[in-house]
Amino acid sequence: RHSAQASLRSGSADARRSLVVPPTSAAAHRPCTMPEAGTKCAQRVRCANGFFTFLGAIVGLLVTAQGVLVFVGVALGHDDAPDDFWQGCRWVAHGSLCVGIGLVCCALEIKSCLPQVKFHLGWFFANRIGLALLYLWVGCYAAGGALRNGPEWAVRLGHATGILAWVVGLSHIVLAGCAERPQKEEPTVEDKPVAESNDVEADAQVEQQQAPAAGSPTGEEAQTMAVAHRSAGRIRGDALHRKAACSPGSGADPV
Repeated sequence: RHSAQASLRSGSADARRSLVVPPTSAAAHRPCTMPEAGTKCAQRVRCANGFFTFLGAIVGLLVTAQGVLVFVGVALGHDDAPDDFWQGCRWVAHGSLCVGIGLVCCALEIKSCLPQVKFHLGWFFANRIGLALLYLWVGCYAAGGALRNGPEWAVRLGHATGILAWVVGLSHIVLAGCAERPQKEEPTVEDKPVAESNDVEADAQVEQQQAPAAGSPTGEEAQTMAVAHRSAGRIRGDALHRKAACSPGSGADPV
């Protein structure tokens, strides 16, 4: 009887272990999605934004150079000196406007490279549209040249600055809604062992929760043991009954 119970207990334990699904680590449930910043389209948009940002900074420097040329042109004899006070005021305002607009263009292009702007769609859109309108105005203003009666190279410089400003302005309008997505940081070499150890600990905890306690019978084992106990009880009861019936004082035939 004991050997039958042991065989039933081992068979039920083996069946239970075969039905248990092996636990998986938390890393196996992590979605394997490709970041959008790694796609070819995102890379091209990022390169285009960087290229036209660089051209915008060049436009700002050219406009600033034209403002400086307004001030030094009179000293170098490239432009006529103002005749009276009113022309002098206009001369100062013209040079200051070129220098100020150029510096503002450079500052806004540098600001567009900050994470608070290039990773935020609203701020990036406002930056691109504002710069686009500014470049369209700069193209019209700088196309005639900074000097009224300057040399031919100064006039050509103004034309080139105006055309380049128009190109950058139109490109900023096209790319206004193409803000970059922040790239997900991959774990470094030092962080990977820590992550793997955390996964191993999680797996061990899951196995401990799913595994039964040592020495405690399962449902099938408890049922088998109850049946065996009832059978043993009936056998003992029958033996006692026969013993009582065969005793000398009972009057029953021993045979």
